[in-house]
Amino acid sequence: YRAPRMSTPAPEAAKPELLIVDDDPAITDTLAYVLGSDFEVIAADSRPHARALLRQRDHPPQLALVALGLPPRPHRPDEGLELITELVTISPAMKILVLSGQNDESNARHARTLGAIDFVAKPAEPAQLLRLLRQALGITSAESGVDASGLIGNSPPMLKLREQLAQFANAPFPVLIEGESGSGKELVAQAMHRHSKREGKPFLALNCD
Repeated sequence: YRAPRMSTPAPEAAKPELLIVDDDPAITDTLAYVLGSDFEVIAADSRPHARALLRQRDHPPQLALVALGLPPRPHRPDEGLELITELVTISPAMKILVLSGQNDESNARHARTLGAIDFVAKPAEPAQLLRLLRQALGITSAESGVDASGLIGNSPPMLKLREQLAQFANAPFPVLIEGESGSGKELVAQAMHRHSKREGKPFLALNCD
């Protein structure tokens, strides 16, 4: 008699950590509930509170979702913009998204200049936030390394490329994609189109050789 083989199940992978900074507890509680199945949520209601939480941790979270209007000046973007600068200083690899009702284009541009990779106006659909957060991390539904953009692989250059796609997809200025013939420039352009707010509009590829 040969006993059946039993394999020990692999430990469950740790969830990516997400810092949410907003002074409205209804928003932080709702987002923690909605996003908690995919992310380990850390919530703060001000810039000092966020700094205090980060000091208590061994390593910074991979993601941050930051409101611009924070105490003591909730009607101005200063505190949120300052927090973006501090988070980038603490962890240059942290992916920062802004979720704010102060959605003037100047605020969006300033936030991106400081290091935010995306700007989402309130109110936002949870499904949209989840998609953007997954996109920021390069999380895929398949283990093959193929993400929603169609790009394959999880090597450092590919991860860097995905980060650049998320950063420049909604840029108001033209983006130049360089590469040798056959290297996949059109695929990258299509991926950038999918990442952008223009995703539902036509994509036209022109060969100018």
